[in-house]
Amino acid sequence: VWPVLNVYAHLFFAIVALLFGMGELLLYWWILLTLLDLVVALITVSMEEESLSLVPLAVVYRFFFILFLDVTKTFAAVEEALNLGMDWGKLRRIELSQITRAGHR
Repeated sequence: VWPVLNVYAHLFFAIVALLFGMGELLLYWWILLTLLDLVVALITVSMEEESLSLVPLAVVYRFFFILFLDVTKTFAAVEEALNLGMDWGKLRRIELSQITRAGHR
C-alpha cells in the first residue's frame, strides 16, 4: 500500500502545486528535502567513517532511486492483486536452446 500512496502523493502534490501556481514553492520544498538528505548523509558518512564521495549520491537517491523503487513496487502490487504469475521463462529458454543446438548439428 505504501508505494502506491507515495507515487500517488508525488503526482497529486505536483499537479495541485502546478495548477495553483505554486510550482516555485514546490521547487524550494524539494531543494530543502534534498539538502536535508545531504546533511543526513554527511552525518552518517562521518559517523561510519566512510568516504565523503558517497554524500552526493543522496541527490540521486532523492530524485531517482526512491521514486523508481516505489513505481516498481506499485507494478508488483498490481500484478499480485491481478494474480499474475511470476515466471522467468527459464524452462522455455532451456528447451529453445536445446532445440537450437539440435538444429545446428
